[in-house]
Amino acid sequence: MTLSHAAVPTTVEGHSIVALEGNEYQLVRQSDDHGIFINEQTIIIWQLCDGKRSIAEIIEVLCESYPNAKESIPADVEATIARLLEHQTIVLDK
Repeated sequence: MTLSHAAVPTTVEGHSIVALEGNEYQLVRQSDDHGIFINEQTIIIWQLCDGKRSIAEIIEVLCESYPNAKESIPADVEATIARLLEHQTIVLDK
């Protein structure tokens, strides 16, 4: 899946993050308790999907916050956005 970096992701209402043991988390759809296991990086990206920032802006924010990971951030964000789309936890406004 090729994502336009101009697209603006927005979280879908009715989801919440549940902390499990250790550093494990689950993003759960409250209507049916369907969830996906996520990590802290995914939580940060999901929270940045506020309907205001484009994918390019999310990448920029993360590159500024984590300059040592600048090389891998674009691909990581694209993969995470694709996974969140697949599980219908976000939508894209193109």
